[in-house]
Amino acid sequence: MVAKSTASVSSVAPAMAPAVVLLLSPFFLNSSISITQILLVTFLMAITLYPLRNSISGLNSAKTIVFMLIAALGNGAVTIIAKLLANEGVGMPETFVARQVIAGLAFIVLFPPIGLKIRDFYELVRRSFFMAIGWMTSITAIQNGSPLVVQTFLATIPITVILIETVAYKKRPDRAVIISAVLTALGIAALSLTV
Repeated sequence: MVAKSTASVSSVAPAMAPAVVLLLSPFFLNSSISITQILLVTFLMAITLYPLRNSISGLNSAKTIVFMLIAALGNGAVTIIAKLLANEGVGMPETFVARQVIAGLAFIVLFPPIGLKIRDFYELVRRSFFMAIGWMTSITAIQNGSPLVVQTFLATIPITVILIETVAYKKRPDRAVIISAVLTALGIAALSLTV
């Protein structure tokens, strides 16, 4: 998604993770969910995905929506797994390091790096550093609090990414991205009021 679109488009899909957490929580974390919450989740996904359906270059609307749903499902599932591990007494370092090593090895096997140059490592290390900080703080917050509240807070990230992208590229983001990010944040806020 990042390679074929913008950072802001890529950040909106994972912002739907609170909806996924809400839907998976009854099955894995023994929490309850109401019909109102199910309707809000459905509405949230529609208002998030519809404006972005043509935002990934080279993909039709259906494939774009599938990619975004997979990103949301992945983020939501990681949140649920982090909370389950915390409930079993597994700490943040073990949760983070084990996940990163396993995922790294799996993806190197599935998608071997090609065309990687030494000068690419600086950018990769820098990006990995910031990603690691983000994930470590998220995992710590999930382990010590409500996964839904943490994911709800993280759902506002697309708005920050849009602001950073606007400053960095000195151009206004696509209207669809702005609409989707704002509606996602509002939808998540409405959803959090039902918990």
